[in-house]
Amino acid sequence: MDRKYLDTDKLQTLCLDEAIKVNDPAALIKAIDTVARAKGMTKTAKEAGIYLRFFLSV
Repeated sequence: MDRKYLDTDKLQTLCLDEAIKVNDPAALIKAIDTVARAKGMTKTAKEAGIYLRFFLSV
């Protein structure tokens, strides 16, 4: 799915739900990537509790 069509939380959730139903790890990873890009990587990282300083400390 093209991320430009995932402009609401409801559509993003639907995309992830469908990927889970397929039971294919590659499909789920692709869906997570697509939704993260649709939301914006910074916003996604903040919502997941991932911060830049974590990566800088590694």
